[in-house]
Amino acid sequence: MTRAMITVLSVLSVASLALAGCVGPQQAAPPAPTTTTSATVPTATTTPATPTSATRPPAPTRVPTPPAQWSTREVSAPFTGQVPPTPTLVAIRVGAHPANGFDRVALDFRGMPGYRVRYENTVTRDGSGQRVRLPGNAYLQLVFNPAQAHNEQGESTLTSPPVNPVRVGYDELVSYVLNGDYEGYVSLALGLAERNGFVVRQFQRGNGLHTVYVDIARG
Repeated sequence: MTRAMITVLSVLSVASLALAGCVGPQQAAPPAPTTTTSATVPTATTTPATPTSATRPPAPTRVPTPPAQWSTREVSAPFTGQVPPTPTLVAIRVGAHPANGFDRVALDFRGMPGYRVRYENTVTRDGSGQRVRLPGNAYLQLVFNPAQAHNEQGESTLTSPPVNPVRVGYDELVSYVLNGDYEGYVSLALGLAERNGFVVRQFQRGNGLHTVYVDIARG
């Protein structure tokens, strides 16, 4: 081997060593960054209710003045039917109506009797004439004829016949009593706070009963 060939081989060996030291073992590429996607949950929103109307204080209750047609004079109506059957009392109802300025008594009959309504100084029982101590300062007497408050066996047709005074304690209507069911007459007396005006009306109900009601004005 010549000196020139030895020199070339030496140069190639040095170059190979230098290249090997620069390259080294292969390294794995770093992982790609991971992108995290988070779902956005919408936040619930509560919308306050919108008031439909402004709140107003209730109007004060006013008791109206009794109508001009209310008076203390006697009221009556004749009987226009036929007997038999005799009109029969089956119910007595009372009620207070402060907003309208009166108290009410209503009587339900099978058949329509004649009637008379007027003020009396005292209350007595039909037949015996015995005086009834009825709570109140004035007495309005209702008399129905022909009428009865019992059946053919003599039993009362009322669930709770008020043969003794019943106190209700309304502003005008204080008490009432059934003071007569005698020989075709039915009598009901009202104990009142004052001698005030009244009206009497009648109508026929859908079930066939006839109702007579008395409204008494409050003082």
